[in-house]
Amino acid sequence: MRIFIALICLIHLCFSIQENINIADQINFPKCPSAAENECCALRKEFLAKYLHLLKRHNPECKEETRSKVDLSGLPPEQKNEFKRYCMLFCLHRKQGLVDDFGMIQETELTDTIIKLLEDESEIQDEVEARMPTIARLNNVQREYQEQAFILKECPMPAFYLLYFVLRIIDWRCPENKRKESAICTAYFENIEKCLEKYGPEN
Repeated sequence: MRIFIALICLIHLCFSIQENINIADQINFPKCPSAAENECCALRKEFLAKYLHLLKRHNPECKEETRSKVDLSGLPPEQKNEFKRYCMLFCLHRKQGLVDDFGMIQETELTDTIIKLLEDESEIQDEVEARMPTIARLNNVQREYQEQAFILKECPMPAFYLLYFVLRIIDWRCPENKRKESAICTAYFENIEKCLEKYGPEN
């Protein structure tokens, strides 16, 4: 009888392990460049500090001549224009008082804030309507993922990353059969690492 009970417990344990593995696959946690999560967190904080240092060199009006001082040598023209657009959007965000002094986006009325930023940028105004469903889900995606991922708990999402998420991840880089919120979040972090490499301002 004891052997039978032990066998049942063993089978149950195997199923539980398999279920946990499947759940982990579905959550698809972000891949950090370093094995240590705290180092990954520090990397993003370092990038944010560099980016905010860059923005502090701009005047409040964020004129084109000040944005053009950013050293973007070696980048293709489309990437240079893209980075300047991020600067302009961020400056608009700061000018309107929608981010605090540390560049953290305000959690209140998050969706309205993003839509307002997109509407302010005339180059992508035509795309706002097509992107509305994803933008509307952004708040829920962030809230759910903050409950799961250590990095977002320790490193709140700065406005620049959030704008990068809206402008780039909506391109649906994920495969058709993996277009889930967890997959979107994973692609988001993967692209953030590319952002660090390609768009990160140098001191």
